[in-house]
Amino acid sequence: MRRLVDYGLQKAGYALVGSGGVRQRHAYSVQRMRLPEPVISGFAQTTAFEVDLDRVTTPCAFSYHPNGWHPYRESLQQLIHDPDLPYEDSALRRFYDGFQPTTVQEVLLEDVRDLLDPIATWPALLPLFKHLWALTPRRVDEILASPHTQKGARQQFGPHPPEFGRLQLQRTWTAYESLRSRGYRPTEFPDGHLTGYFLVRDDDYRFVVFHGNHRLAAFEALGVTRVLARPHRGHPPVVDQRELHRWTDGRYGVFPPAVAQRLFDKLFDERGAHKAERLGLR
Repeated sequence: MRRLVDYGLQKAGYALVGSGGVRQRHAYSVQRMRLPEPVISGFAQTTAFEVDLDRVTTPCAFSYHPNGWHPYRESLQQLIHDPDLPYEDSALRRFYDGFQPTTVQEVLLEDVRDLLDPIATWPALLPLFKHLWALTPRRVDEILASPHTQKGARQQFGPHPPEFGRLQLQRTWTAYESLRSRGYRPTEFPDGHLTGYFLVRDDDYRFVVFHGNHRLAAFEALGVTRVLARPHRGHPPVVDQRELHRWTDGRYGVFPPAVAQRLFDKLFDERGAHKAERLGLR
């Protein structure tokens, strides 16, 4: 039933946001998807959206822009040059060793010295920075009350043991070899589409990807410029700069207006290269 509802709403230009059970009040809401015309035009041909690879970024603000930086992309370029590259000499190892934030502010706004409420005190837990715009005061309280039950950062940053890093390096290389030999055929696999959400500023956009980073590194290396993506279930499909008050006002407000704007601008404008330089990763 949920899939049918999602499909019907997306066709009409809306999305169902939330993931609570049927007994939870205010568990779901319906939000309109206001997207730039090039994205909407791509949607007319498929149940997914066509997005430009150079407008794809990540929840930690590392992007796939030609002038950007992402540890998987940098490591894949090393592997293409030297398939026998050991993990210890890879950009991915430097990344996991050099980027180990402990708060949400350090994840996204590591260059801001002033402590920003509330993200300066939030631990760097996956649901607090990855699902940033799906947070409500109640959800934040639940996460902070039981931090040990929350998922860790996974691939987003370190520290990780070498075995974990070697696995991610191998997954990136496997994705590259598979796409090089078989081509880009996302509709043939259940998880073939990227998932995430859109940031919109005037007529421009970014797609913040949740799942598919290994493939994205391979796409960039193989010259793919447009990819298919779907809104992540339960997350607001579009965060429009004109509507940031939705995350600052009323009973569902989480951020002070200035902090919401800073988070939006960081995810929209940061391509990753400057961030990597500040962290000593390049």
